[in-house]
Formats: sequence, C-alpha cells, structure tokens
Amino acid sequence: SPCIDRVRKLEQEGYIEGYGAKLSASKLGLGTAAFIQVTLDRTTGAVFDQFRDAVVNIPEVAECHMVAGGFDYLLK
Repeated sequence: SPCIDRVRKLEQEGYIEGYGAKLSASKLGLGTAAFIQVTLDRTTGAVFDQFRDAVVNIPEVAECHMVAGGFDYLLK
C-alpha cells in the first residue's frame, strides 16, 4: 500500500530509527514503581565496578542512573 511504502522509505532514509512497545504493568503482575537514591561511601572506579556488578544481578532493578548531586545513583 502507499502508506507502508512511505513508512519503509522513512525507515531506509533514517527518519524512523526503530519501534518500541509500552508494556502493561498490571498484565505483567507488576505494581508500583519505586525510585531509590543510593550513596556510596567511596567513589573510586573499583567501587563503581563493584556496585554495577551487584546491581545487574538484581532482576527487579529496571534502570540504574549515575547522577550528580546529593547522591550517586538513582535506581528504578
């Protein structure tokens, strides 16, 4: 169809970079989202690596952001 041809052209030319899906938290059995502020007692490369290695093994952590300010990381 003409519409899908236009979409494919936009994809090929790089205007459309990808597609995403919004999942239903209730269908997945998920409840409330929580944001946790984490402050590390030391801020060295080794401590950051240790923290990262621990966080990636926690399946409930959906996101981990290093931030500037009053704490070091924000977990979702």
